[in-house]
Amino acid sequence: MRLLKQIGMFLLLPLIILIDSHLGQFVNSFFPHFQIVSHFIFIFLLFETIEVSEYLFLVYCLFIGLIYDIYFFHLVGIASLLFVIIGAIIYKNNAIIFSNRWTRLLAILMMTFF
Repeated sequence: MRLLKQIGMFLLLPLIILIDSHLGQFVNSFFPHFQIVSHFIFIFLLFETIEVSEYLFLVYCLFIGLIYDIYFFHLVGIASLLFVIIGAIIYKNNAIIFSNRWTRLLAILMMTFF
């Protein structure tokens, strides 16, 4: 069952990236003077640290970064490196982030709006 969770989440990554980007474009169509960006991909990565090992999590981050680079920037390298760095920071601070509900809420708010 654990293997199914790991592989199933890996297969959901492209779908989550598409939902994230199109939801942001949809909301921006109502507010043309504001640039509203959703970061559901980082929230997904935050909760994925519970399920997978550190190396598989960094592979997830690299894969998401590659898809993000190809889909948005048409240049490989920028988001790939940044997603792996952000993923490593999230994974190393996992014990602090999940220590109680308030730090989890603040981490989600920080990842959503900054």
